[in-house]
Order: sequence, then structure tokens, then C-alpha cells
Amino acid sequence: MKSIQNILFIIIFSSFSFSQCPDNYIESNQSTINTIICIPTLFEHSIALQQAGYLLFQVDIEGILIDNNDWVGAFNGEQCVGAIQWNLNECNNDVCSINIYGNDGNEYSNGYMLPEEYPDFRIYDHSENMYYSANPSSQEPWFNFSFYFINRLTTFEYGCIDSNACNFDSLAGADDGSCEYDSDGDGTCDSIDICPGEDDFLDTDGDMVVDCMEILGCMDSSASNYNSDATDDNQDCTYSFDIDHHPGANLVSYLILPLDE
Repeated sequence: MKSIQNILFIIIFSSFSFSQCPDNYIESNQSTINTIICIPTLFEHSIALQQAGYLLFQVDIEGILIDNNDWVGAFNGEQCVGAIQWNLNECNNDVCSINIYGNDGNEYSNGYMLPEEYPDFRIYDHSENMYYSANPSSQEPWFNFSFYFINRLTTFEYGCIDSNACNFDSLAGADDGSCEYDSDGDGTCDSIDICPGEDDFLDTDGDMVVDCMEILGCMDSSASNYNSDATDDNQDCTYSFDIDHHPGANLVSYLILPLDE
């Protein structure tokens, strides 16, 4: 009986010893009898039959590159759908990839990615025991067996970081190439400027139509060259008349009035 108790104690002790993970880590369900895999608590997930690869060129926390002991996790809502320990020594040409798993119909994959959904990313800072939401430089929809390239994953918000731009975002820390400028200094970004290079609000003649939108033309509706779109009369109207003639000699006279000076 004593020997059985000793054997039972050894089995329990051995199991407890070999399944121990560092603080803030848990034993992954991907562990085997011979290999214990420890993973950050929030990054636990299952390996599904459907997956897509996301290749990451740079991952940083407020501009500081993450360490080899840090982790990157992918989420669909609050469901972790993939994770990788960051280790450039094991990556191909310093480009690491994370497999993001989809719903393959099995119960363990409930809540996993579906086609055209966008994964969220989080970074686990091992030294600080902190999780951070991370933003990819491009949003790539998930599709089974697809591969995507993400130039940068960062905790910074993306936006225009040039203080000289008219859409400068003071909360952004990573440039997304969206900066726009006001080249004519009229307070309107060029992309929505109705009069690039001119003052959008200048109305010299006070007709409620800004100068750059004025259309010159004949505004006399009885003229043959009447322009219904014209907003400024160019004093260049022309007219045509029908004159009845009869067989034989006709005497026709015309009176041409001088233009108003």
C-alpha cells in the first residue's frame, strides 16, 4: 500500500512539476506529453483546420521594437485566434509570421475568423506583464489559406503626424500617408478645395457666387447664345430674326445700335 502511495505521489508531483509555467502564463492545450508549451494567459487558443498567414516586418510598442520574449496575439473580438512568441532568430530574414485561425466547423473553433473579417492584434510585453492593443499598417481581411504582409504593427495610432498639414492628428504617432495640405492658405484642404490656388470665399461682385465659380456668358434668355449656366453676363449676346420676303425686289434696312461703353 505504501509503495502505491509513493508511486501516486511521484506521478502527481511529476505532473505538477512539468506543467509549471512562469507567472502570468498558462500551459497551452497544444502541449504534449513530452513538451510543455507555456503561453501568456490571454493568448490561449486552439489550432484550427482553417488558417491564414500574416507576415509582420516590424512590431513596436510606442516606437520601441519588442524583445524576443514578447508575444503577438491575434483576436476576433475577445477570442484569441492565434499567437506567436516574437523571436527574430527563428524568423525568416527577420520577418515573423503569425497563423490566424478560422472557424472550421468544430466546436473548439467557435468564434474564430470567418471570411472577410478583420483580426485585431495585441502585444504582450513579457518584462512588464502588460497587454497592448496594436494597430496594423494595413487592414487585411481574413480568408482561408491566404497570406498577407503587414509592414508595421504598433501601439501608436495611425494618422497624419505632420504638424504643417491641415489634417494633422495630434493623437497619432505613426504616419499613414494621409496628410493633406492647404496650398493656397484659404483654410481648406486641397482635396476638398473647390478653388485650388484661389480664395474659396472671395465674391468680388457680391452675387453670392465666389469668383472662382463664376461662369461668364450671355444671360439674356432671348439671345441665340443664351447660357442658362452663366452667373456673370459677358455682354456678348447675339440675336437672330426671321424676316418675311416676297417674290421680287425687297427693300430691307437694319439699324445696328452701338455697344454700351
